[in-house]
Amino acid sequence: MFTFLACSTLLVFVVCPISAVLVNRTIDDYYGDSASGVKPHYEGSWNYGPECPGCYVQPEKARTFNSSWHDSTTSQKNPIHSVQFSFNGTAIWVYCVVPNHVSKATTFVNISFELDGKDAGHYTHEPDKGSDEYRYNVTVYTNTQLAKVQHKLKMLAGHQGSQNSLFLFDWAEYTP
Repeated sequence: MFTFLACSTLLVFVVCPISAVLVNRTIDDYYGDSASGVKPHYEGSWNYGPECPGCYVQPEKARTFNSSWHDSTTSQKNPIHSVQFSFNGTAIWVYCVVPNHVSKATTFVNISFELDGKDAGHYTHEPDKGSDEYRYNVTVYTNTQLAKVQHKLKMLAGHQGSQNSLFLFDWAEYTP
């Protein structure tokens, strides 16, 4: 009996190494959520970038996440275009392709964000007219202080009454 108690007590004090790693999930513009497969919902006029031969703005497909992006250009005549998705997590990052000068194209970027129905910020990029460089995986939105509940992120290209705006949505990443 004594041996059993001694061994039981010893087992209580033996520490087994346990590791837990947070694994972020992705939401691709085309393939959707890496865990659920749910795709983003697009409203307004959007083009699937890799299959848009009429689009002036043509990033290098191989430099985008999963070789895809969605493209939308708003103007004062057109309503605002948006993309939205839901995720359950404590942090979110949104990545876009951001071009500079492209002949005959709007390259000013003006994106508004709504998280759970409330204004969550803006991202703007004034293109460098002297550069034809594209920037990839540009973080246009970050929020790392979220409650661990279901969230809805809506991103809007442009603002009512603002100048024309380009939005090249590539992907998002979230921490469940």
